Amino acid sequence: MQKDFKGSYHITLAGVISDPDYHACAKCIEELKKQYGAKIQSMELQFFKTQWEQYLKRLQNEMKGEFYHHSGSPVVFVNGRIYIGGKASFLEWAL
Repeated sequence: MQKDFKGSYHITLAGVISDPDYHACAKCIEELKKQYGAKIQSMELQFFKTQWEQYLKRLQNEMKGEFYHHSGSPVVFVNGRIYIGGKASFLEWAL
């Protein structure tokens, strides 16, 4: 998804609470909010490892497509259904 930040975005970040990649993505979201204000909304979902595995399976079954091939923590998606991916993909998208 090519972004121009002319519209608004709702970013969902989900991952294992102890994962450094999760926290790097959360910090990036915080910076996007500082820079773009109300154009950026977010929801951060934190899980313990066993909860994460259940959440990811449920997300994959509900969303299908690219979500189905996602592995590991975290996962980022935009506006409820647009798959971005993990840390590297999200940082590339955001920058």
